[in-house]
Amino acid sequence: MTQAQQIIAYMEWKGYKIDPAFMIVYFEGADHNLKPNGDKDNEWNDLRLVISHGVVVLNAAATTEPNKVGARTTAAKKLGGVFRIAIGQHLECWKMGFHKTREHWALVQCAPIWGHRDGNADGFRNDGLLKQGYGINQHGTKPGFIGSSVGTYSTGCLVGQEWKEHEEFILLCMQRVFEVGDLDYKFDSTVIDTTDFARWLETQ
Repeated sequence: MTQAQQIIAYMEWKGYKIDPAFMIVYFEGADHNLKPNGDKDNEWNDLRLVISHGVVVLNAAATTEPNKVGARTTAAKKLGGVFRIAIGQHLECWKMGFHKTREHWALVQCAPIWGHRDGNADGFRNDGLLKQGYGINQHGTKPGFIGSSVGTYSTGCLVGQEWKEHEEFILLCMQRVFEVGDLDYKFDSTVIDTTDFARWLETQ
């Protein structure tokens, strides 16, 4: 199976919504071949993928996780811990907009997004009940960014590492908006645990 076929088959197995025309999928702790990579803290070791009509048209390094520095900030502590988006599907939660008041184009949160508050800052989703996140955007870094660590770029957002790949991502999202003819179009996204995906793949 191709990468796209594997991902779609896995999502069908999980009972997730499948949109043959356009899907945004994040793999947490994966290399570009969708293999588990250890998922160390503060590294760009997650993936942002776009699948269009059965083809992976974007496979870009990203992070779905805040790093431990962000987890220990005063702001995070006031909220009960830094936000970590839940594994699974988040439907109609983002639309085209600007990250941080016109900083750059992004998919901005437009509906409740659920996840975990890492109260003890240990980097794991072990706090029980799901909680809401606020300002959980899908954004980029900045033009010319070449850093190898996430740093302060994510305190809960889904962030692409390479600026040019983020621009590609935004262009694909804009094309989707134009295809459906709805400037208020709301995007779904799926966050996949790569270790779970790998276990499933072994059974195929």
